[in-house]
Amino acid sequence: MEQSVSVFSSFSVQDLSFLGEAALRTLWISFLSIATGSFFGVFFGWALYEMKIWGAIVLNPFLDVFRSVPLIVQLVLFYNFAPIVGLNLDAFESGLVVLTLYTSALVANVARGGIEAVGKPMRIARAARTIGQLLCAGNAMNEHRADWVNCRV
Repeated sequence: MEQSVSVFSSFSVQDLSFLGEAALRTLWISFLSIATGSFFGVFFGWALYEMKIWGAIVLNPFLDVFRSVPLIVQLVLFYNFAPIVGLNLDAFESGLVVLTLYTSALVANVARGGIEAVGKPMRIARAARTIGQLLCAGNAMNEHRADWVNCRV
């Protein structure tokens, strides 16, 4: 006879192994989608910053669609329409693709805003300091000194 735990419904001991497997798959898909989505999001954010007009024309529609459409709708549409296009993906792979694109769309604007928040002279000085060129940091700032020295109030 099978043992069951009666809380709100009757769970058997075998059901707990399925719940454990589902929890591990959830953690795994979360880790993979956040890691790859963050990587692509930083790349897309940098591209948005560097290619002002072309980045806005090419990337903003993609980013707006993935940020605006609810995630459950994206998951259902991708899972159902991917086989029509010829992509035979299982549920895990489809979820990974959609969650990665969703995360990259969210991270892209955060990365672009972070890059724009730091002025160019500060980025050059910090980059020089990071690679150990403390004496050259001032020289790196010289080429941008005209931006802030000749300001009139």
